[in-house]
Amino acid sequence: MSDRPKWLTATLEFLLDNFTVLATIAYASYIIYRQEFEEADISTNQLITGILAVLGLLATSELIERYRRLSKIEKSTDKLVSMVQKEIVDRPSAIRFFENTPILDAFFKSAHTIELMGVTLTSTLDKQASNIREAINNGAKVRVILANPSSKSLAIKMATLRSEEPHVETYFKKKLDSSFEVLEYMKRMHNDQTGKSGSFEVRLVNYAPSFGIASFDFGQPNGIVFVEIYSHGSGYDTQIAFNLTRKRDENWFRYFQNQFEDIWRNSVEWKPEKKN
Repeated sequence: MSDRPKWLTATLEFLLDNFTVLATIAYASYIIYRQEFEEADISTNQLITGILAVLGLLATSELIERYRRLSKIEKSTDKLVSMVQKEIVDRPSAIRFFENTPILDAFFKSAHTIELMGVTLTSTLDKQASNIREAINNGAKVRVILANPSSKSLAIKMATLRSEEPHVETYFKKKLDSSFEVLEYMKRMHNDQTGKSGSFEVRLVNYAPSFGIASFDFGQPNGIVFVEIYSHGSGYDTQIAFNLTRKRDENWFRYFQNQFEDIWRNSVEWKPEKKN
């Protein structure tokens, strides 16, 4: 490493970068000095030559400065292109694509249509019950799909077999019981409302879905769907999720929405148990 002081290096860089400008100032000062202070008899031809020399230096300075700017832009562009190429050589990094599902409160509060699908949806329903009820009261159409707890269904068995505790079915049964308590409450609140245009429907599937969905405003330009891939065994400590928008990812956005519609058509309607 050079032992040259920083101030000296900075000074040299300044002189090199501004040589033509400094030369122009120096030459113009010299002409003025001779004319005003030395009272030298400068002929018209000499004066014109001096002016042309100053203008030439100014033009040279401008050309050099333009070249430097273009060179700097070119280097910056090459650097940016190189960075982009590293990021998207043939596909985006999985780290950039997969992400944890964000807090969804704002989506529940503003959406006109809401579709939810999962095995139990316990966490989502617990957190969003009041937002879902408010959305329905404001006219939103809500559809929910979750596992059928019936003994004739394979849903709980499938979910248990792929979990970390493949012999404990009571865990999923308790989670479903909790979810149905929330659903019954929301259904009852919805039925008690009059003059509201919103709707609330729940359907059940006889198997455990392999992924969960939270879709908002599918038919609108701002439609978005959050997808969570369900893990197996010890993978439950890591959430594998991503989001798709209608504007950015239309084909895959429609794919997952069509998946929801297919499952909805092949599910059975849920009806709350009548309380004595």
